[in-house]
Amino acid sequence: MTQTFALAELDVTPSDAAPSRLTEQVVELDALLGQELLGHDDMTGNDAEGVLRNLQETVAHRRRMVLAVDRVPQGAVVGGLGLPVLPGRGETGESTVLGSVLVSLGRQENTDRAHVVLEVHPGHRRQGIGTALHRVAEEVARAEGRSVLDTYTGHARSAEPGSPDALEAPTGFGVLDRREGPAAFALAHGWCLLQTETHSQLDPAEGMARVDALEAAAWPLAQGYEVVTWSGRTPEEHVEGMCDLYRRMSTDVPQGDAGREEEVWTPERVEANDTRREESGARTVFAMARHTTSGQAVAYSYLQTPRRRPTAAYQEDTLVAAEHRGHRLGTLVKTAALRRAVAEWPQVQRIHTWNAGENGPMLAINTTLGYRPVSIEGIWEKRLG
Repeated sequence: MTQTFALAELDVTPSDAAPSRLTEQVVELDALLGQELLGHDDMTGNDAEGVLRNLQETVAHRRRMVLAVDRVPQGAVVGGLGLPVLPGRGETGESTVLGSVLVSLGRQENTDRAHVVLEVHPGHRRQGIGTALHRVAEEVARAEGRSVLDTYTGHARSAEPGSPDALEAPTGFGVLDRREGPAAFALAHGWCLLQTETHSQLDPAEGMARVDALEAAAWPLAQGYEVVTWSGRTPEEHVEGMCDLYRRMSTDVPQGDAGREEEVWTPERVEANDTRREESGARTVFAMARHTTSGQAVAYSYLQTPRRRPTAAYQEDTLVAAEHRGHRLGTLVKTAALRRAVAEWPQVQRIHTWNAGENGPMLAINTTLGYRPVSIEGIWEKRLG
């Protein structure tokens, strides 16, 4: 079969020029795939400017994006990957994006790993594009000294347990259909399923109708604790507490057998993380629980919404320190964050969250708040030979 595409690296060098048409097409492809899976494009949080900012190198990460395009303009310079380099800003000619792969490389911990996000336009599948992008991702990872790849796949529904094509997660929670496109592709390219996550969705109005009763039931069990909230950047008085909570979050949540290293969080890293969110166009609200006697930060939860998509929000991290569980703190930080989010973001129509299938306590809290499952994600790993 004649190859009808070419690979090129996206140049994300900062400049005053507007994002290129190529970068805009990266956003459009992501939105199209969201529509295909979920019927909306809520998962496309970044606009073209946000994509380019997210691809900038930071103290914590380095990221590279390779595109599959229908043609490469004449005169394109070959870059360090041995591929033509096309501009993320300015004019790019007539190239059309058919697929993309993003490779994220941690610089401070988990330096044996690379995270991969691979997307192919639905109208151009089964033409070798996914395989070619996958091969490049492996080459980038190996060149950076990485021996493990990880990724995720989205699925509209679970498979029936025990059916001939059922692919059960080794955690014992979650079943995928091994014949379905993303799972079939991953298996064909040597990936192993580690875990599944439930993707749930909340109508903010339904959640708010339940908040008062949930808090009334929780506070009698949370004597000796207080909950504080804020929006945007972390207040100076909470930075040290967030350093500890972010560190715990990196290893305390269920991760199957991924074996990730504990992250090291410093005040500088918290500040850089806040800056990255701001520059990508995200707005955030946080809730933190503190032990009133010691002042220790013991739980947190946060939501974010992209400025370009004010009708969608994402319930991100929620964590309760192990030694402080059993006091309904998870409920209290989630309800406090939800209250603030609804007050500040009245346009939000849907809130999305993801939880490991084995994380029963957090799934139970979400159910009581009104979240309903809408899809399932597979968490995969591949060890490079």
